[in-house]
Amino acid sequence: MKIKLRLSMRPQFLNKPLVIFLALLSFSVLLNSCYKERMGIDKIAGGTWNPNLAAPIAYGNLDMSRMIQDSKSTWKEYPDGLLSLVYEEIGISDFAEKYIIISDQQMDTTVNFAMNPAMPVGDSTFKYFIFNTEFKSQNNERLDSILIKSGIISFEVTTNLNHDGYLEVTIPTMTRYGVTFRQRVNFNYTGGATTTVIVNVPIFDYYLTLDNSGANFNTLKQYVKISVSKTANPDNSPYTFSLKQEITDVSYHLAMGYFGMHTFKVDETKVPISLFDNQTAGSIFIEDPHLYVTLRNTYGLPSDITFTEFYAERNGVKKNITSTLLPTLPVNYPPYSNIGGYDTTIYHFHSGNSNIVDIIDMNPNQLVFEGDVTTNPNAIVVPNFVLDTSHIQVDIMLEIPLYGRALNFELRDTSDINTDDNNTNIDYLKSLQLNINSDNGFPVDVVMQLYLADSNNVVLDSIFRDGGKILKSGIVGPAPDYKVTSKTHNLIKIPLNSDQIENYKKARRLIMATSATTYDNGNKVVKFYSDYSVYIEVAAKAEFETDF
Repeated sequence: MKIKLRLSMRPQFLNKPLVIFLALLSFSVLLNSCYKERMGIDKIAGGTWNPNLAAPIAYGNLDMSRMIQDSKSTWKEYPDGLLSLVYEEIGISDFAEKYIIISDQQMDTTVNFAMNPAMPVGDSTFKYFIFNTEFKSQNNERLDSILIKSGIISFEVTTNLNHDGYLEVTIPTMTRYGVTFRQRVNFNYTGGATTTVIVNVPIFDYYLTLDNSGANFNTLKQYVKISVSKTANPDNSPYTFSLKQEITDVSYHLAMGYFGMHTFKVDETKVPISLFDNQTAGSIFIEDPHLYVTLRNTYGLPSDITFTEFYAERNGVKKNITSTLLPTLPVNYPPYSNIGGYDTTIYHFHSGNSNIVDIIDMNPNQLVFEGDVTTNPNAIVVPNFVLDTSHIQVDIMLEIPLYGRALNFELRDTSDINTDDNNTNIDYLKSLQLNINSDNGFPVDVVMQLYLADSNNVVLDSIFRDGGKILKSGIVGPAPDYKVTSKTHNLIKIPLNSDQIENYKKARRLIMATSATTYDNGNKVVKFYSDYSVYIEVAAKAEFETDF
């Protein structure tokens, strides 16, 4: 009969983040490569075999730079090596075209036209008319010019003329690629008391300029030419020409003028803070957190933003962010010389002007903000411009320097265990002892407990019988660096008896509880630098028993 006993005897270099590695460490010898081939065991017959085996199974130097590299979080490193965690989200206001709208226009005009009685059949005559009309705006805003993206201009001409002719509308201040807008409406008399002709013209990429000089306000000037060709029909002068004109569904690339006061929203945006996600107890106290609100504005007009919501939240408990800067933040804007560009305004919330320290002391899971943007809030008339895509981008960035204290900061996580394929590896294992030998250059004590639980999270057993301080804090130097000056050695022995091994076979989940306290029982502040490291050696002593 062949007996397969598996135990890894090859030391493996640590290359995983510290907490994850230590959580899995307790069972690594149970689940690794084939022991039989390493020890030359092939066949054993008769008796009871009861060997004791001891071997190193892992070693390595875990440094902060490696942890940063493997992390999904965003890190910032200062020139002296001090590290910060950065959390950032962006909220965007509605685009300008939703609120600053070009109103539909309607202009009705009636003129009279008389032919020269002496004009022979076949000759033609014409007459010019000049019309100045107000281009209506949504809230009586001043419109200096519009670069039209799309729209419709419609002409409906009704006349009692019993001859042939045309009406031609010219808008000299409306051009496309340097060509003036001009539209002719032809009418040929076919009988009847009146003739009506309707023409709809799509307009796009036209640049329309309105007159606001002197007493003018949004004045649109048009030239209307009426030309009549005399036929054999009698001259019933004077004739009437009724012109109904509409400009509708206008959207714009760019509009310039003064657009008054509008209010529009920055929708609710959440900034997740993963540092505290799995925290179940204890606290982290950060000495110098920073919150930056960066406003990037592509509106070419004065505006401000008022936060209607601005708070931190943990497990449903909310705490408002307060500051001497709030509630309303003025927003810089780009000048006419930077149409299509943007201007940036940055507000810095710190311990001197806000409650940001108290906010971080509550160890929040997220920040939440929502706001209202108001244009031209002081009602001072200055030149404005807007693009159809003009908006205000709100960038909230929270920076948490690893500078402070931790007191029994507990993280708890649960992972599934699949022992179906591995029980044969431990069928003959009677006991196991893991020895963890460490030299810790981090300013933190780490205590760990691993719980074996069933599928309903009912705890069956635990791994550490007497505490479980797997790391002792390095020695921290004085201010202002608060840097670890020497590593601290620690040796911990973790015995696993047969009952624990049997419970491991029954377990379906592994609950990991890790508690961290900074140097001097959390009474002194520390800083985390990129050159910190911890060296760990792990050895295992196993006892097997089986009949053969």
